Amino acid sequence: MSTLKVNAIEPYSGSTVTITGASIASASYAETANSLTAGTKTVNGDLNVNGNSILTNTAPGPNPLLTAADGNGTKLIVSNDDGVPVFGANMVVNGTSQLNGNTVTNGVASQTFTAPSQDYLDNKEVVRVNNATISGTSYNNVWFGMGQAAAYGNEFEDYFSIEYYDSFSYNFGSEFSVNGIQAGFQTIASGSQQTSKINTRDNSDGTSQVNLVSPNIVVSGLGDYADDATAASNGVKLNGLYRTGNVVKIRIV
Repeated sequence: MSTLKVNAIEPYSGSTVTITGASIASASYAETANSLTAGTKTVNGDLNVNGNSILTNTAPGPNPLLTAADGNGTKLIVSNDDGVPVFGANMVVNGTSQLNGNTVTNGVASQTFTAPSQDYLDNKEVVRVNNATISGTSYNNVWFGMGQAAAYGNEFEDYFSIEYYDSFSYNFGSEFSVNGIQAGFQTIASGSQQTSKINTRDNSDGTSQVNLVSPNIVVSGLGDYADDATAASNGVKLNGLYRTGNVVKIRIV
């Protein structure tokens, strides 16, 4: 193998130099280039890109557009198969990452972030959905993540939430929220703002409770029995509900 040592490469004509089939085992250089020719390019060491990096592969099929690994299990594979990027077993992103288009992750996607510190201003939105509609009605405040709204009570301190509302005015819609002391569901009816909700909570005194609030509570399927003995013989458990006509009872014996 011959060795070529140079201090500088300048184009014979024009403004570009093309290197075909390059394999650079060790190099320290500054480069300005408009394009790289086809073929395999290998860089052992750090590859730093200052500015925008656009990788294009027009060839069809599942061949990777970009493969990168650090030798310690961290691996990134970007494929152009059907236009869907596919990431390998481990991907580490420090800072903000924005993905436009469909993304398929094979394996576990882990996130670590600091809990919100300010009411309403520091929510951690994991997913936000635009243009949601149900039967022609628009819902423009649809998201999942961790929020902070301590002004409304400790059940809204550092809480995970799925919210599905018409707007940030919360005129109608539904939500599920949970933190260390409570879990609850709520629905606000469109048109009337009538609210129904069920909530379990830690009372912070060694007790817990369930709250059910609704102007319309419908209980279906209760057996109609004369007394506890008849209810028991028909399978109603101790402390279970049954009815005698329109009177709801609890079996205690």
